[in-house]
Amino acid sequence: LVKEGADIVAPADPTASPSVLSPRMFEKFSKNPLKNVASAAGKSILHICGNATPILNHMADCGFSALSIEEKVDLSTAKSILKDKRVAIVGNIPSAGVLLTGTEEEVFRASKQAIASGVDILAPSCGIAPRTPTKNLKAMVRAALSP
Repeated sequence: LVKEGADIVAPADPTASPSVLSPRMFEKFSKNPLKNVASAAGKSILHICGNATPILNHMADCGFSALSIEEKVDLSTAKSILKDKRVAIVGNIPSAGVLLTGTEEEVFRASKQAIASGVDILAPSCGIAPRTPTKNLKAMVRAALSP
């Protein structure tokens, strides 16, 4: 897909979440199809909803460039699990929490904390709610750009 002009491919699979499938079932039913997507995609980010901690190793084995995780995943735990994997961690500013309802300062602080905790690419934990204040998105960007 990147060969066709996409900068990056970012599939999201809510049906592969540990709240839906056990890690064993993820490996049996989701891992190979996701590997196929990753190999066809080129630069890619996989997002699986919810607390993906029990399947982070399996997600990393799929071959995506990065894994997008929600705030339900502890960043230090994710970094520990993925330390030997060549995959970036994307996230995990709470989309339906601080990003939507917090103040600019709260978003800035949460963003700085995520960076300090080891997130490689600062981003919302999931989709951006339509009513998310633009000033909060700008606060997240400011946090990423400030020393």
